[in-house]
Amino acid sequence: MSPVPVELAATGPATIAAAAIAADRVMLTVGADPARVAWGIQTARRAHIAAGLDPATRRVGAYVNVGCHPDRAVARAMVRGSTAIFAHFSAMGAGAGAALGRDDAAVIGQVGRRYDEARHGLSDAAHAGSLDDEFVDRFAVVGPAAQCAARLHRLFELGLDRIVVVPGSRDTDPELLTYGNELLAHEVLPQLRTT
Repeated sequence: MSPVPVELAATGPATIAAAAIAADRVMLTVGADPARVAWGIQTARRAHIAAGLDPATRRVGAYVNVGCHPDRAVARAMVRGSTAIFAHFSAMGAGAGAALGRDDAAVIGQVGRRYDEARHGLSDAAHAGSLDDEFVDRFAVVGPAAQCAARLHRLFELGLDRIVVVPGSRDTDPELLTYGNELLAHEVLPQLRTT
């Protein structure tokens, strides 16, 4: 019987490096900004090679908040609470804010200071209100299906071999979430299969 593959979710540089050595796949929790994802992939690659491991065996995926809707404002609202969860991860530990620009680091810091575990994953939580629209646009994948497909395709081009889609916040209207998931399944994923 084959061993069960181990994936390790990682945000900061030390955890990414440890996962690159010990796990079968690093699952980045750094958002969807291509520059930050590329940094996470490179961090994993360097650690993997430094440990003397075969570069061909390095596997890196990511958790990505995706709000698919023709109206970008609605798409942002769908994932604001779940995006705040991953932003909070970026505010934790010694590697807090690694590879973030100054503006994003400020938002992440505010989320970390304001985070209310009792309101975890809710879009109407005060800490989720710390995420301005521009931050959500960078840190998540939001908007019409064609734009979501292009953003996800770009992340695969960087070297990800797996993306786990986090489609909505805990308080997203179920009908709206179903609609977004149908767009994802029928309009976004087929575009990714052909690449």
